[in-house]
Amino acid sequence: MTLAPTRPDAFTPADQAGVAAPSVSAVLLSRRDPRGMGELLEAVLGQALPPDEVLVLDRTDAAPTPRVPASGEAGTPDTADAGRDEVVEPAPEIDLAAIVEAVASTRGIPVTVRSIDPRTPVRVAIRDAVREREPAPELPGEPLVWILPVGAVPEKQALVRLVDEWRRSPSAGLIGPKHVDAGNPLMLRALSIGTTRGGRLSSRPRPGEPDQGQYDQSTDVLAVPLAGSLIERSLLLQLRGWEPFFGDVGADLDLGWRAHIAGRRVVVVPSARVRTERGV
Repeated sequence: MTLAPTRPDAFTPADQAGVAAPSVSAVLLSRRDPRGMGELLEAVLGQALPPDEVLVLDRTDAAPTPRVPASGEAGTPDTADAGRDEVVEPAPEIDLAAIVEAVASTRGIPVTVRSIDPRTPVRVAIRDAVREREPAPELPGEPLVWILPVGAVPEKQALVRLVDEWRRSPSAGLIGPKHVDAGNPLMLRALSIGTTRGGRLSSRPRPGEPDQGQYDQSTDVLAVPLAGSLIERSLLLQLRGWEPFFGDVGADLDLGWRAHIAGRRVVVVPSARVRTERGV
């Protein structure tokens, strides 16, 4: 079996004459459990082309989660002493705000945490947050929104390659990455969403298919998954976001469809890779 060669890390945005560099707002979405946000935020702030600002949507409902201590750490009973009557101190709790503060404090990129009702549908929460949060006036260029839920961790060059595609083609309003398996990056998880002639949903490629470079050309598609997608803020607001009455995949398909009707292209950039867990 032949596998795709490793791509070089060095990559810079193409210099497009007459196309101003955009500003990018990364929107990160937590689960109800705060764990996983630290890894995602580290990956976003460590991008070769970091976003101009980060908005973290906190769906934990401010409920801290007990941290599982390592074996032998304070708060963990030693099996040799299991029969003794000892008071074991509870493991310290972790919350999302502390995770974000620990990661963001060493970076110069503004990170804002906004609490949202965990019962609010994910796509509705993202749309409302983007609509209500105006881009900072000092940020130049077209505002772009980069959407990443916990469980979808971008590789270092992901954002610069998405932005580069946008700068090369001003007609592209919605751009998606290649999703590879979080546990085995040589396996594919997703690229695009389409339909059969009978109207049935179909995805490309089949999840678990080996990545042999067979999809490594940027291409126009009908729709892309929510996770890792880069979209113009103005287009997202023009389309009024995702249709809340559809399921997750159906809502992504519908958004791509309406983007096409609005005269904009939907493009997949396979050189932008996101390591994605099953079910994200």
